Amino acid sequence: WMKVPKLHRNTAYFHAMYRQEFPATMGQRYLLADIKGRGHYVGTVLNCRQNTASWFGEGDDFFYIDGEKEPSMRGTGTEDYFCDGWGFRVQAGAFYGALLFEGFQRGNRTSVYRWHLADPITFSKSLRAEIEHVGPVLDQNGKQLSGYGERADDFSSVAFWYQKEPHVPYAPIPVGYARLNYDYTKIVEAEAAIPNASATAGPIQKQDGGWSSGAQLFWTPQAEGQVLTIPFTVPSDGTYELTILYTRSHDYGIFQYEIDGTPTGETVDQFNPSISNREKLLPEVSLKAGEHKLTVKNVGKNAASTGFYFGLDGWLIQAR
Repeated sequence: WMKVPKLHRNTAYFHAMYRQEFPATMGQRYLLADIKGRGHYVGTVLNCRQNTASWFGEGDDFFYIDGEKEPSMRGTGTEDYFCDGWGFRVQAGAFYGALLFEGFQRGNRTSVYRWHLADPITFSKSLRAEIEHVGPVLDQNGKQLSGYGERADDFSSVAFWYQKEPHVPYAPIPVGYARLNYDYTKIVEAEAAIPNASATAGPIQKQDGGWSSGAQLFWTPQAEGQVLTIPFTVPSDGTYELTILYTRSHDYGIFQYEIDGTPTGETVDQFNPSISNREKLLPEVSLKAGEHKLTVKNVGKNAASTGFYFGLDGWLIQAR
């Protein structure tokens, strides 16, 4: 870098704009940026939380330069724009990458980026960047209705560019809790459930550390085949989804989650070389008002794990 007495009057300044649509608005493309002025576009970060299973990224990207009626730049698919193909693979490159790709199930999250440093998109008067939110459409039973249609997944993004001032005023950034796709006040701290929890073997205790509210429920069975049971309640009859906020560590096991004795989703391997937190959205379930039981069954352990332990930071129950 070089220090100068003052900047030239035509100096372009760095800009970044956050947007979100929870869910993406049906009937129109998702807006990445709507810029007025002269400058060059240098990057996109796009995040998606799937509200239905399958693939969310069949949408093309559109860049309208200087008021074009038809875009002079149009892509061939979301993963193509972010320099991948046939879905995303977790990677981190100098100009593109996918730092998070959890899969194709409902509730899975993706975070991808593309930097236009070697190929900036220049504009003299304006730039409007959009991306479609389309892919396979499923019915409530998971049957595919269409291989290509609009999807109501949760999208958020940050667009990056340089431009000569002035810039068009931004819409207010949503406050922190509004950037969540759930009601954080409904999270139940698992350690609060310890007095009512039971296990076929192994102590259940509160463990202090870097979890929400500074603690988690820590269960330490010494072998597979043991069961932890935690009661919970729902206020009314309805369809609910349960999000598990669990811990992974070097001595944790593999677990099957059940609600009222019925398995919910695939087993979860909670092994990781170091302590980290993850969340898992369990399949929807119909529940009557009143008390129910969340059961955690220890079905084994990863070959690399040194134990069968289990940690739970909390859970979130939401009516659908």
